[in-house]
Amino acid sequence: MTDLPDLPPLYEHVRANPNLALSYLNLGKALEVHQRPIAALRSYQQAVKLRPNYAEAQFCLGRQWWKQGDIEAARSHFEQAAELRVPGVPLALHFNRDLIYGHHGMRDPWLLWDGHVYRLYYLAGLWDEPSRSIHTAHSKDLITWHYDGTIVTAPDATISFGSGTTRIINNLYHLYYSVRQQTDAGDRETITLATSPDGLTWETIDHNAIALDSHYYAPQDWHTPNFSVDPKTNKTYFFLGASAASCEDSDYRGCVAMAVGERNSSSLTALPPVLLQLAGKTGSSSAFGRIDRPQITLANHQYYLTFSCPSDRLHPDWRSRLVPRRLSESSMFCYVSDSITGPYRPFPEDEPFVWGSERTRLARSGIFFDNPQCKLFVYGDYPQSQLLEVSKRFPIGWNGQKIGIMFNLQLDETRGS
Repeated sequence: MTDLPDLPPLYEHVRANPNLALSYLNLGKALEVHQRPIAALRSYQQAVKLRPNYAEAQFCLGRQWWKQGDIEAARSHFEQAAELRVPGVPLALHFNRDLIYGHHGMRDPWLLWDGHVYRLYYLAGLWDEPSRSIHTAHSKDLITWHYDGTIVTAPDATISFGSGTTRIINNLYHLYYSVRQQTDAGDRETITLATSPDGLTWETIDHNAIALDSHYYAPQDWHTPNFSVDPKTNKTYFFLGASAASCEDSDYRGCVAMAVGERNSSSLTALPPVLLQLAGKTGSSSAFGRIDRPQITLANHQYYLTFSCPSDRLHPDWRSRLVPRRLSESSMFCYVSDSITGPYRPFPEDEPFVWGSERTRLARSGIFFDNPQCKLFVYGDYPQSQLLEVSKRFPIGWNGQKIGIMFNLQLDETRGS
């Protein structure tokens, strides 16, 4: 293992600050990296003892108990972390308490209304670890959820999963999800297709359902597919996070890929990037190191393309052009076009964000159209509380000049908020 944190200075900081919870938290993280789990556990316990309302310390202690196999102890600290990070919101509004902290972590959800119930699909695993299984649940009201079990399991430790999308074609459920495989030549991502007659029992149909075109894309990133049926062309378009082959800087290649097929066909053809925002004047680097969960929302006769990018994966030149108050780990970027195939322009021009998304604390957010209510809302997960946000807490609205989250049932009009 390389780049290990140096332990002696951290021990010295603890001795000099014996009543500072942050000292014990940092020491615990370093001890974990050094593979000293019991010492890390004790350090986290001291941090929580000194500061019980420290959400990150509660979460780290819960995670360490989880790794030790004590699920009940882990659940207690995860719940406290969740309640500290999302105060005043009952956990039942997001997902059943027993399922959240029952036997696996939960993250990267995606939703489907199948005409009868809401179906939820999500990855299992703690937020900082690879996910090796996909699970599902259903609900009639987006409040009370019923767990339906594991639907996909990785065959070995070289395989992990990313989020996906689900659609129904001719009464058959189609599940497209990201698969990352570790190889001697480096990691490689593909999109796998599985089908189901009932949304519960699945069969893998195609391990390369949306083939990557190497003329346009590098093989490292090909993930988080999302589909949209265009009423103007009656065709199905898939949008994916990808890496542009034309970008010279391997750290900044993030783009939005597009694939197209007939409305009721699972056969798809990859097209050139539908969005490649360049970082600077040279044209050799993307503004984004990684793009997650790109998707299209049709409103006001226009196509809105939204996606997420971790703040530490933004190109410095691009980041310097953005308004700092709109940037956080939960920020959603927004572009708009008159055609589903583009070209897409920043929306609004000077601050291309879903306004208010920087305040949700959600990671890799998506937008869901609630068919029964004919309304839109943002959903996702809270990375450091293992809590899924699959409620209607964050409704989406437009005012003609921007798209935003309607906190307190009204669109936030304060530019400086």
